[in-house]
Amino acid sequence: MTAIILDSAIERPRLERRDRLKISDFSKVDKEIAHALLNSSGRITTSQLHMTTGLPIGTLAKRRKKLEEKYINVHYELNLKVVGHLRMNLIVVAGGNENIGVISERLLDLPFVSSVSRIFGTSKHNLLVEVVTKAGDFAKIANIVDMIRRIDKIQEVQWFIDVEKVGKNADAIMNIIDTQQK
Repeated sequence: MTAIILDSAIERPRLERRDRLKISDFSKVDKEIAHALLNSSGRITTSQLHMTTGLPIGTLAKRRKKLEEKYINVHYELNLKVVGHLRMNLIVVAGGNENIGVISERLLDLPFVSSVSRIFGTSKHNLLVEVVTKAGDFAKIANIVDMIRRIDKIQEVQWFIDVEKVGKNADAIMNIIDTQQK
């Protein structure tokens, strides 16, 4: 289990030293496997990795398991667009840090809220709320936003919908792996 500590000076979570990412421990082969996994969104088989790297399948399976357990997040999610739904994000300003826990609990009790995250940035915004709702039902979207605005201690709600991903820069993530020194 990863230990998270609240850094009180700037009020943001940080990882314990023992839990921090140590990409510098990656061998050349680990980096090659990580590149292949990240570029494929995890949809590459160990046999395909074997064809790419020439490494024995047993070795690849062990290294892949280590990478996926410790360094690479692997998950599945429902394709909301195909089932007629969408993901809407809200930035919620709470009336002070003492209200975060209570507001988060109230939000997570709502059937359309899929996650609540504490956020840190240049503004006073405290929470990022992910809502899942039927696509095209703008009256329902307005009702959801209004319902959340009425929760006690919430000062402001801003909402946005990811309409279309216009691109992805895989090199930004790959550079983290490639630029680490041993």
